Amino acid sequence: MLGVGAVSGRIPADTARLRRRDLTVEQASIADKHSAFHPTSGNGLKIAPIPPDWRRLPCLPFNWLERVGQFGLAIEQLFGFPQDVEWAVAQGQVYILQSRPITTLAEEISAAVRFPLIWEEQEQARHFWWLERSREPTKGPLMPAELDFVRINTQGGHDSVFYAGMGATRWRKFANGRVYMAGARSPNPQAQVRIYGQAHEDLYERLAKQNITLWEYWGPEIELATRRLAAFDPRSADNLHLADHLEDTIAAARRHWMVHTMGGARPIRPKEVIELYAHLTGRDTETAAREVPFLLIGAETVQTRLVQILYNLACLAQASPTAAKQMVLAGEIDEGFCPPELESFKLALRSLLEDYGSRLTYQQVPGFPAALPLPWRETPDYVWNLIASYLPQAAQGGRDPHDISMAARRDVDEQIEVLCLQAVQNGVEPGEIAKFRSALAYARRNAAFLDEHNHYIDQLSEGQYIQALLYSGSWLAENGVLPGRFDVVWLTSDEVLDVLRHPQAGLAQLLDERRAQFVKWQSLIAPACMGPPGTELPGRTRQEAASLTAEFGLLEQQPNSLRGEPASRGHVAGRAHILRGERLPVDLSPGDVLIAPYARLELIPYLPAAAALVLDYGNPGDHFAITVREFALPSVCATLDATRKIPDGAWVTVNGDEGLIDWEEPG
Repeated sequence: MLGVGAVSGRIPADTARLRRRDLTVEQASIADKHSAFHPTSGNGLKIAPIPPDWRRLPCLPFNWLERVGQFGLAIEQLFGFPQDVEWAVAQGQVYILQSRPITTLAEEISAAVRFPLIWEEQEQARHFWWLERSREPTKGPLMPAELDFVRINTQGGHDSVFYAGMGATRWRKFANGRVYMAGARSPNPQAQVRIYGQAHEDLYERLAKQNITLWEYWGPEIELATRRLAAFDPRSADNLHLADHLEDTIAAARRHWMVHTMGGARPIRPKEVIELYAHLTGRDTETAAREVPFLLIGAETVQTRLVQILYNLACLAQASPTAAKQMVLAGEIDEGFCPPELESFKLALRSLLEDYGSRLTYQQVPGFPAALPLPWRETPDYVWNLIASYLPQAAQGGRDPHDISMAARRDVDEQIEVLCLQAVQNGVEPGEIAKFRSALAYARRNAAFLDEHNHYIDQLSEGQYIQALLYSGSWLAENGVLPGRFDVVWLTSDEVLDVLRHPQAGLAQLLDERRAQFVKWQSLIAPACMGPPGTELPGRTRQEAASLTAEFGLLEQQPNSLRGEPASRGHVAGRAHILRGERLPVDLSPGDVLIAPYARLELIPYLPAAAALVLDYGNPGDHFAITVREFALPSVCATLDATRKIPDGAWVTVNGDEGLIDWEEPG
């Protein structure tokens, strides 16, 4: 459809509203387009009817809408004022035709969209930058200590670029408490890219031939380093030992994040397994790629172990729930009276905190303008909420998560046996079937890499760094250097190390400046991206257009019905439990259908306590999907607006096989 049709009003137009902070579609109205303008050979225009099966397709698929939004933000940033932009798409390219300032906006709206930005080098302004951590629980600026940790793992990333001979790297830019990333060429000489890079690829090929997964190769030393850091006892440490411990957590994090960057491709859709599966079943590669992730369950992971531990604690707490809650909230796992009936509960709780106590959650602390990232051992109320989410299931004698997981694995194993039997009947060589079984077994173990990797690197590296800061903050507060232990988050690690080794007062002014700066940062709306994106659009076939339309729910659907992408198979019905913002499902009841924008890390331990999971975003390749499939939890993702359309308390039916959700209005 050419612009003249929309401008003249002769042809109905689609309308879409994108959210500034992540350019996701908040609202979409797809018009019934009966006709379109087409250019003629004489540089004129003619109007022609649209085929019936094209009339309700969106003119722009979701990824095209996002690209147009990126250009809009870049132009606004360039001119420093909201813009009315005219653009066009031709031959797979986006063309900007003209831009003019919007002068009719209310003053408070015009001011709200400004995001002060200084480019240290003009070369940076010519790159495309996207907002990192745009979906973290805080959804706002990071504290100075958090920004410092990003700098630390950035150094680890640069180390990996050097040692793996990578030809590309990522720059990071810190702007108003936010972190932006841009792709760029690495500084490595071409010879290093060839030699180091080939050696890196050779290593992974050798590991696969030796039946060793990436985590089995990289992980043991990371786990040992994590345990050594966790054994640090702050009670007997002076300021100099605290400084050494903080430096150790920084060095460990840098090395672990180097491994993080060298970790290779996501192992959810392994190429070899997809090709063998397609050969055995006769399916095309695209269909095989969608189905293979559903076969990759059966390996115990750090997440499945966590779920089992939480359920076991809930069962042990049945002996005296009130006393168990008091014990957790009081932190009495090493000292204090323990009722005999809770001795096993106390030992299990201690084991939980030893293995998972450095994982992070966000908690509001009095006097701070935003929630702080705190380790689990520092947030006993959060730990109790995790345990409490399993109490109803334990009280009702519900199925043990281990039994559920084993049943799910047996179901998948039976599917594989049927698949292989059919392949034999269809004349597939036994050697090909054996190769598929071997590749699938390796892929199952390798899929667990995501959970182990996430736990030890994404979670514990930062968690142990934050814990070391809090240990230091306690000493500094006790010695009058800081007003309180949590005020250490207003400092960088170098500043903390300096005051630990040379204790001195006089930080009040610096803390006041950092607080005022943070409040100013909070008032800014951070754009999802900065700088010019690429002009070339991905190609779109008729089938892709229809697929995108269905995937993002842009077609007009039946009332009280949504379509998304299957993430875990199965059918279930239950009450809708809607999560918005930073709220956690602390009042989740067995049988509830958990509906959330996305599966952030804090939600994963709650998943098996729900009957099903529905997400606005995500895809079957996300690491959360492995967990829901391990526990046979029906799940649908990429619904786009389930949290907005489904009322809290509605009776919801989830079809995880087809990606369909239906609901009845509550009451």
